Amino acid sequence: IRLILEPVGRNTAPAISLAALAAQEVDPEATLLVLPSDHVITKLAALHSGIRAATELATGGHLVTFGIEAAAPETGYGYIERAEAIQSGYHVARFVEKPDLEQAQKYVDSGQYYWNSGMFVFQSQQFLTALKMHAPLIAQFTEAAWQDRRVDQSFIRPNPKAFEDCPGESVDYAVMEVAKGVAVVPLSAGWSDIGSWQSLWTVRDKDSDLNVSKGDVIFENTSNSLVFAENRLVTVVGLEEVVVVETADAVLVAAASQSQQVKVLVDRLQDSGRAEHLLHRR
Repeated sequence: IRLILEPVGRNTAPAISLAALAAQEVDPEATLLVLPSDHVITKLAALHSGIRAATELATGGHLVTFGIEAAAPETGYGYIERAEAIQSGYHVARFVEKPDLEQAQKYVDSGQYYWNSGMFVFQSQQFLTALKMHAPLIAQFTEAAWQDRRVDQSFIRPNPKAFEDCPGESVDYAVMEVAKGVAVVPLSAGWSDIGSWQSLWTVRDKDSDLNVSKGDVIFENTSNSLVFAENRLVTVVGLEEVVVVETADAVLVAAASQSQQVKVLVDRLQDSGRAEHLLHRR
């Protein structure tokens, strides 16, 4: 296993570019499977079937994304509209931003839209060619960072200066929404995007009061809550729908419905020069 360590975060397009450049050196015809680290998939056989279908399309020169069959009018996901069928998938008509509830319901009712999973399959060379065409600066700076990399045992460290100068952009904006030959493979594999503490609560096993806990935790008259304790005993009394996360040097307490606002807190920590925005001591 080789791990490519980004010096700074520059979103998904530069990260995937580094992976594609690495794959090219191993096999010029390599096919990449791009999976976010914060997703849960419970039906592995369905995932494997989808990957095989996507790989067949990618081998034919398509940039392939997985579309999650929409079970409800979710407003927290982007959507993919399908066009005509191709092999085991569809050509993509368009990508659409996160809709309001009324529009999301229309998408679900039409049967022509999927949730945008953020998972992809494509040949490394096909992706790099599309990146150079549609986001040349990202291609330029990531290639420079890769060519001037350092290797430290299993870690690959791209050149920090070149990568810091690279524009930060998602792969959706940089490539998938503007490139030709984009296809979508429908996927029904028990998929969940664990992008917040509340979504983690949704997929974890719960006690009789619908609480999720990890570590030394005691609940009293508390329900629908998630509490993680890494170092100390944490007790919660008389609360509903809260998130408590205790670590060695920081404690988060939030209403479950506001748990995604942790991003605002991270920005405030960074603005005030606090090291905790980047790392935690154990």
